[in-house]
Amino acid sequence: MKCAVIIYHANASKIYKQEWIDKCISSIENQTYKTADIFELNYGSDGKFYTNGYKFSVPFSNHIQAMNHLIAMVLSRGYDVIFNTNLDDYYEPNRFEAQIAAINNGAQLVSSNFHYFNDERKHFKRMDMQRYANVGIQFKRNHNPIAHPVVAYHRSFFEDSLMYNDLLGYEDLDLWKRACALNRRFVILPEYLLHYRIHENQITKTYKGL
Repeated sequence: MKCAVIIYHANASKIYKQEWIDKCISSIENQTYKTADIFELNYGSDGKFYTNGYKFSVPFSNHIQAMNHLIAMVLSRGYDVIFNTNLDDYYEPNRFEAQIAAINNGAQLVSSNFHYFNDERKHFKRMDMQRYANVGIQFKRNHNPIAHPVVAYHRSFFEDSLMYNDLLGYEDLDLWKRACALNRRFVILPEYLLHYRIHENQITKTYKGL
């Protein structure tokens, strides 16, 4: 099984602290599953890269366009599993291994529980997303229980030309709804595999309790 990690950023050096980026990259490079290739896309203007993976510099207007570009590129190269990431977050070392196991059991999109944190408050909120395992009901309520920064996709998820629409702030839920209508198989793992950083420069803000 060929696995790829996608990392996309625009001017990250101007909006993220270097230690945040270092922690994210370290958590990716130190996974227990060792054979995933990294595809890094800088779609901004600072020209910086942070990994030893495949590097690309292509300008895009937003992260949705960058995601679609990377996903299409990885699929065209024959990869079976794609791990989504955010440079300001970090991951448990067994993330890839746990998600591959779920995909081997038939899942087409795998997410997990996660913790919110920031520099002042470590793990100030636990997000038990697995209690929303019936994702179809949640999508009908416009509730999104899928933590996008920790999503892993099987290549079959993107069949029927399924991709993100350019709907900033709503692009992931829109995709999940369309995928659910096509009977894609979603799994939310009980492990807390994502540490989701809350800060002022996030692409989108999802935590309403600040």
